[in-house]
Amino acid sequence: MTLATDLPSRRRSGVRPASLLSTDMWTIRARRLTRSILAAAMIAFLPSESGLAETVRMVTGPPGSSVNLVMTSLATSPTGLHGPLAGIDLVVIAGGNTARQMVETARGGHDIVLATPGFLQQMMDGGGVFGRLPEAPALSRNLGLLFWFPGGAWHVAVRAGSGIDRLSDLRGRRVWPGRPRSDERDLAIAWIRAVTGLVPGDDFVVVRSEPREAQKAFLSGDIDAWVSVGIPPFREVAGLARSSPIRLLGLEPDDAASPNEAVLALNSDPGLRLETIDPGIYSRRVVNDGPVHTLGTIAGVMARMDVAEQPVYGITRSFWEIIGTQQQVAPYLRRVSLDGAFDGLAVSLHPGALRYYREIGLEIPKGFAVGR
Repeated sequence: MTLATDLPSRRRSGVRPASLLSTDMWTIRARRLTRSILAAAMIAFLPSESGLAETVRMVTGPPGSSVNLVMTSLATSPTGLHGPLAGIDLVVIAGGNTARQMVETARGGHDIVLATPGFLQQMMDGGGVFGRLPEAPALSRNLGLLFWFPGGAWHVAVRAGSGIDRLSDLRGRRVWPGRPRSDERDLAIAWIRAVTGLVPGDDFVVVRSEPREAQKAFLSGDIDAWVSVGIPPFREVAGLARSSPIRLLGLEPDDAASPNEAVLALNSDPGLRLETIDPGIYSRRVVNDGPVHTLGTIAGVMARMDVAEQPVYGITRSFWEIIGTQQQVAPYLRRVSLDGAFDGLAVSLHPGALRYYREIGLEIPKGFAVGR
């Protein structure tokens, strides 16, 4: 099994331009690179149960996001060429717009895709962002689930001692709600408005910048609140806390016990739910005294129904067989479990995933069998 990552901004293996290297050093590195390419080619075409290696293209979330990290872990196998991923050349592509990627995958552009219950429901109904796509319901039937998993929780971070102690204190403040042109950004703004009634642009300033610039601006005091979604413990939040003590904002305890209509309406989306962050999983530089009640999301891994059963079976099996080992070094994966594989919208499973779950004797809830 080989893994390739298709990232436009990826640096090429740390190799500097030839003008910065001696001829001998360049020759040595070129030879090493050639050997690596040849080795990868030999691995990719080793025989498997079905013959030659099968290339599977998987498109996921932006680099560094929790969903990207979870899906990238699908490409790891502890038993190498003799494990469940034997004969599978898994190409991981970091993407952006989830709805667009789902459509592209259903049409044959990719084989495996990040999905959300909310977008899938809209796709099945031919509504929402898919309202102008007449073939959306038919395309939705071209996608089969591997599993659902927690996509993360919205972390609204402010600097400790800033005088911002609750979401309503964001009035008149500068807020970075997430990566530009992303679904997460829109939902962050909707969450703040649902909880507080504050209108973006009128009651608080919405800052538009890329993540790296936003982090620098937050730490320098040019941005009052930094918002992002990730599976706790979210490494971006941990990084901010190392630089400056922070507070996480969420629902007040009374509001969490009895959410208002706007919060309940937002939570009615099949891909969203109220979630609690324990600040204790971060350092003491996250100064909250108690749990943070915030918005959470559900994500999923889906494959095109006409992708062969064997590679999807191998990918599903490999992921669940190694999850325990990976959780020891990746704490965010501890929220991902086989018990929650069906904790989302009831849709058809891909035959390869269904084969694995039946093989291990897992009970398949109603609505998840192939064919909806």
